[in-house]
Amino acid sequence: MENIIFENTCKLAGKNVKRYRLERGFSQAKLAEKSGLSNNCICSIENCKDKTFLSSLGKVAYGLGIPSYYLLMPEEPEKAIVKIATKDILRQFQECIEEIESRYLTKE
Repeated sequence: MENIIFENTCKLAGKNVKRYRLERGFSQAKLAEKSGLSNNCICSIENCKDKTFLSSLGKVAYGLGIPSYYLLMPEEPEKAIVKIATKDILRQFQECIEEIESRYLTKE
């Protein structure tokens, strides 16, 4: 089970490294230069071939100019926060509707 979690984390981080790199218009070589890592290391992280990737994520995040935890999130943090807030608002709205119904609508 731990191996599956680690593998999924590795794939997620690699996918995010590549996404953020491409968003910035960086080649793997440019990101390697900015992060102080080798081209091979960046390629290995993106393709989940470097099982020691966690020790390199801080450097990669620095090179990308983002917090390192962004690389371990399933999607862009801003979008994830909006989704969470929207779900919370909808849940609260549903609770209000249920309370109004229970107080003011008679059940026959």
